[in-house]
Amino acid sequence: TVASAADDGTLRLWDAASGAATRTMNHGGALRSLESSADGTKLLSMGSDRTVKLWNAADGASLLAIPAAAADLTTASLAGDGQQIAVAAADGIKIYQADGKLLERIESPLPVPGGIVWTEPSRGLIVCRADGRLDAQSIAVQQAVAMPDAGTQHLAVSPDGKWLLTAGAMPIIRCWPIANGLVVPPAAVRGLTAAAGPITDLAFSPDGMHFAASSEDKTVAVWDTAAFAAAAGDLPPKWKLAHDAPVRGLALTNTEPRLATCSDDGFVAMWDLRS
Repeated sequence: TVASAADDGTLRLWDAASGAATRTMNHGGALRSLESSADGTKLLSMGSDRTVKLWNAADGASLLAIPAAAADLTTASLAGDGQQIAVAAADGIKIYQADGKLLERIESPLPVPGGIVWTEPSRGLIVCRADGRLDAQSIAVQQAVAMPDAGTQHLAVSPDGKWLLTAGAMPIIRCWPIANGLVVPPAAVRGLTAAAGPITDLAFSPDGMHFAASSEDKTVAVWDTAAFAAAAGDLPPKWKLAHDAPVRGLALTNTEPRLATCSDDGFVAMWDLRS
C-alpha cells in the first residue's frame, strides 16, 4: 500500500500492484506533510489549517485530531513505534502521546523551519533550527551542532539509529554518525553528491538496507547502506531515476526493493529497482 497527500486536503491509499485508489480520507486543510509509523499501521498528517491528525492506515479511521495551533506549524513527526508525536511551530515543539495527551513543551529560541525526526528508540528528537544549528533533544541532555550547509530542512535517521542524513538547499547529503542519541562532531560528517539541485526529501528503507534522496532536478538517487558504510568519501548512487518534474517525496520498501515517488506533475509512481 502507498499513501499520498495532496493540496486539496485528501489522503489517499493506493494498491501498489494495480495503481488503484483503495481509500480516501479528508484532513480538512491543504496537506503539508505525511508520515507513517515503522510498521505501516498509522499515518500522521499535518495541514495548512494548523491541525495534526493520526489515522488508522487499515480502515482510514481517524484516531486523533490535535486542535489548531496558535502559530503556523512547520512540521510534524511520528515516532517509529507510533506512540509519540512531535509538532513544531514558530514558538517551539510540543510532544504528544498517541492518545493526544501533551507530554512536553520544548521552547526554541528560533523557529524550526521543517527538519525534525525521531531517533531510535523513539524517545529522542533531532531538530534543525533556523540559525543552521542541529539540536539533539533527549530527556537529560541537549546538544547543538553547527551545520556545514545553510537551508537544511530534511532529516532522516536509519532504523538502527546509527546514521542521520541531512539535506536542503544544497545538492549534497550530509551523513552524520549517531552515538547514544547524539550526533558526532562535524569533522566526522561525510558528504554525498546527490543531485544537481536542492534536495526535497530523504528516506531510509524500513530495514535500513537502502536510503534515497529526491531533488528539484527531477531525479531520485538511491544508495546501498552497507556499501556506503564500507566506502570512504563520496559514493555514486546505486540507482539514479529520472522524472518528468521536480520530485517532492519518496518512500522505500524492504523487499525487492521498490520505491514510491511523488512529483510536481501530480503523479505517484512506483519503481521496481531490480529492473
